[in-house]
Amino acid sequence: MDKVFETITTAYQSLWQIKDYGKTLEIVTPVATMNNMFVSVFITKRGDDYIATDGGWIDAGMYECEVEWKALVFKKIAAFYFDELNIMKTEAKSRTFYYKRINKLELLPNIVFDLANFINAIVSSSNIKFTADREEITFRKYARGFMIREFGNERFEYDKPLSENYPIKFNAIERNKDGVKLINFVSGSNSSYYANSLCRSNTNFQMVIPLHQAFNIKRTITLLDDRNISVINSPQVQTYYNYLMDNRTEENGVFLWSQRNNFANAI
Repeated sequence: MDKVFETITTAYQSLWQIKDYGKTLEIVTPVATMNNMFVSVFITKRGDDYIATDGGWIDAGMYECEVEWKALVFKKIAAFYFDELNIMKTEAKSRTFYYKRINKLELLPNIVFDLANFINAIVSSSNIKFTADREEITFRKYARGFMIREFGNERFEYDKPLSENYPIKFNAIERNKDGVKLINFVSGSNSSYYANSLCRSNTNFQMVIPLHQAFNIKRTITLLDDRNISVINSPQVQTYYNYLMDNRTEENGVFLWSQRNNFANAI
């Protein structure tokens, strides 16, 4: 498994930790679920194939969540990852395992990344309370009103899905000849709601990563409500906030509401 170890560390470097169990490697990723647990992916080699699995951890309750697979939200997430990213499942040792397999070592980092995002989407969604928070709704109205004042009614679509086939909604979408921009607004009346909003935004952006080329997605942008600084500074929010800020790039922009003029100038 030495070549597997070298391939993963070359692709992801020090942010990804590896535990060697002989015939199996555990990849401890920096992908954090909404309940503050880092996602692990397990690698085994069978014949010429490399197999990445969740180790049965979702089904075994290792992520301390209960997934209601019959609920519409999980059906949609599963359909996306199963159909678009070819994630599969199997029953073994009285548990359900989710996995991907390839026969080219150089593609191993890709399936590890896909599986880690799938696990995060499922686990994080199971921790979201699917009830509306008045503060988040209010902030969406403020942000939308600001954008309409700045750019008029025609430039952006609001609260629309990327397409009919991918019903993941974004707070604002710009489509023009140069490509597509996706924008999400993040807010919440307390640390729990704020963390939910931030995690939901991150998950939606992650879910469309494989679609960037097909839809010509050029930028994803997060607009963060910082009117209540104590909520952002709360331990429950800081993990996700710091991760978002540490990973911002020109293609993955992050702006604060208090600096919304910078946001307006940047888009």
